[in-house]
Amino acid sequence: RAPITEPLLRRLLNKEELAHQACVTFHTILRYMGDLPGRQSRIGIELTDLIFDGPLKQEILRDEVYCQIMKQLTDNPIRGSEERGWELMWLATGLFNCSQILLKELTHFIHTRRHPIAVDCLKRLQRTARHGQRKFPPHHVEVEAIQHKTTQIYHK
Repeated sequence: RAPITEPLLRRLLNKEELAHQACVTFHTILRYMGDLPGRQSRIGIELTDLIFDGPLKQEILRDEVYCQIMKQLTDNPIRGSEERGWELMWLATGLFNCSQILLKELTHFIHTRRHPIAVDCLKRLQRTARHGQRKFPPHHVEVEAIQHKTTQIYHK
């Protein structure tokens, strides 16, 4: 699982700054999933901020991030890496929607996976479609919750 040198989506190729950001995001996804070595202190919230900040600000990057996560989840032989990929999918589906063009493929992808969190990802995607995207990357409590395999967050 090597880093990409250009974005997965052709529509980003002519946009140099966004294309670069897409490649940096993929590199960060690889680090989050444990597929690339990185500083251990940059696990969790620092990496999720780097991954999701761009798509929250630039709509064109949302499909790219979903495609990158699906790419890393497809035929991933490393269980720990796959688990971390599903954490990212869960976080992404609660943050922003993809375009109508990608929605059918993303929904099919999630629906056909046998991972325990896939059903919740579909629910989050539908909720995000109804209520709109969020303004900020996931809160550290949300990131820690999914890393501990819980999708229920209770406020005191």
